[in-house]
Amino acid sequence: MLISGAMRVGDSANDMINGLVSDSLGNVYVTGQFGGSVSFGRIKLTASNTSVFVAKITPKGKWEWAVSVQGSSVSVGRGIVIDKARNLFVVGSFQNRVVFGQTVLSSLGYNDVFVAKITPKGEWGWVVAAGGEVSTDEGQSIAIDAMGDLYITGSFQGSASFGQTQLTSFGEKDIFVSKIDSNGQWLWARAAGGPDDDEGHSIAVDALGDVYVTGFFLGEARFGELVLWDASQKAGVFVVKVSTKGEWKWSRKSGGTAYAYGQSIVVDPTGFAYLTGVFRGGHVTFGTTQLAGLGEDDIFVAKISLDGRWEWALQAGGSMVDKGHQVALDGTGSIYLTGAFSGAASFGEKRFVSDGGFDVFISKINPVGHWLWVEHLRGVSHDEGGALSVGVGGNVHVAGYFRERLHAGDIRFDNVGSQDGFVVTLQQNTQPCLAGTCQWR
Repeated sequence: MLISGAMRVGDSANDMINGLVSDSLGNVYVTGQFGGSVSFGRIKLTASNTSVFVAKITPKGKWEWAVSVQGSSVSVGRGIVIDKARNLFVVGSFQNRVVFGQTVLSSLGYNDVFVAKITPKGEWGWVVAAGGEVSTDEGQSIAIDAMGDLYITGSFQGSASFGQTQLTSFGEKDIFVSKIDSNGQWLWARAAGGPDDDEGHSIAVDALGDVYVTGFFLGEARFGELVLWDASQKAGVFVVKVSTKGEWKWSRKSGGTAYAYGQSIVVDPTGFAYLTGVFRGGHVTFGTTQLAGLGEDDIFVAKISLDGRWEWALQAGGSMVDKGHQVALDGTGSIYLTGAFSGAASFGEKRFVSDGGFDVFISKINPVGHWLWVEHLRGVSHDEGGALSVGVGGNVHVAGYFRERLHAGDIRFDNVGSQDGFVVTLQQNTQPCLAGTCQWR
């Protein structure tokens, strides 16, 4: 395994990369948030508050462009996808009044959802918002189908409008799933949940346009006529399948005595879905597979079939806090995972010890659930991998944030502010790097 590139994003405040996607040419695109000012190589963005950024890295490791949201209020970019024409689409949340290029958005409540288009040249296109007057509404994840339609998930409270569709929550925070066409028109929106907090964290779409969502629910959650119930009243993982027309097809949950949260989901061309997240306290079950907690928070990875059968589940971690944040797939069906671990943590037969409070891991698992390799990015403080994509030639791109110092192979970064973002590329084959692409920073 070769670290073929690493880049830092940051300035004097808190900066974080939350979403990453790559294209067929080897370009990498990231989104997240920065405070005050942030540097992308020679490109510098400024804002008066925490603001969304979107930026492009070329295959040779150069920042080509970067754009940001303006305004005096907070905005956060969380998920990013790309279409066949290399237009980008970002989902996130904003407060009060913010400006995307020439478009001004004003939130109805404390926090509203946005979805925005960015052209291949890095210019803001259309932007739409969703939310309610007295609520906190958050866009967490976005997916795109073969036709260029977009699907998003997140959470809302009270009532929230998605175009002409108004949703009303069943209790506290509830899950939303919605569809938007490539021109920014809301096509449908659905609500799910129960009397307590429920959240949609991640969304994926298969080759037929069916949608898969994961997150967590407390006690009871209704997905149309489908009901999930957990008598323990502890947080549990849910996976729900929704048709391209917004019809609930099936829902499944984890079991056991542990608190469990689904963080990320992907689906392969045959309709098998893979998800990761965390569980704590006791054990968690996925079908007939039981995972026993080793420490405070442990990582799980699970596979579920297109008709909702749990196929297998794995765990990783140790006696301290370990987190599974993001999962991705390559063209062969192998699964990739990133997150963070603290103290000693085991991934199958491989064991690592963090240098700092939390260190980044990147791992590969084969389609039948065997660990193939694990890489460790070392730091001295708190570092987490939160975004992941597998690109051209099987290159693995991972992004997140670090504090104080980060080592990626022989490359070392020292942060400028209290927290900086990073992008690291791992080359899986043994071929020499193309001229100008190795060790970029």
